[in-house]
Amino acid sequence: MARNDRLAKATAAFFALALAACGGEEAGSTSGASPDTETAVLGEIFVNPGYVRAVAPGALTSAGYLTLTSEKGDRLIGVKSGIADVEIHTMEMAEGVMKMRKVEAIELPAGKEVALEQGADHLMLINPAVDLTAGSTTEITLIFEKAGEVTVTLPVEQR
Repeated sequence: MARNDRLAKATAAFFALALAACGGEEAGSTSGASPDTETAVLGEIFVNPGYVRAVAPGALTSAGYLTLTSEKGDRLIGVKSGIADVEIHTMEMAEGVMKMRKVEAIELPAGKEVALEQGADHLMLINPAVDLTAGSTTEITLIFEKAGEVTVTLPVEQR
């Protein structure tokens, strides 16, 4: 019985940390690019870098936020990084509870900005191999269905 109780507490703690990495601000807030970041361009894809959330050393998850625009329409179908496993996640209300889940792709309608932001679609960095401390940077490679891959450098920020 005590082992099951410890397992339940450990599981609850993991999910609490994962949700904390994704939020903290109200849903609908924008990620916004830092003034010293540049827009990455891949064909007709524009990536306005946002940031990766700084977390305590040893944290199991963090989250990345940025804004994407596709001139002709495309889909973000994958993300990779040399420092963590990265998944595309979304947040949604279900029965009065905010829930996070992995999605396979994010649609990028032609000419529309798509913000990956807190409380909504975002990048989930899982088991980072390095500490994500404020003031550092990390590279993330975005994989698009039509346009291919683009690597962006995101600042790690405490927000």
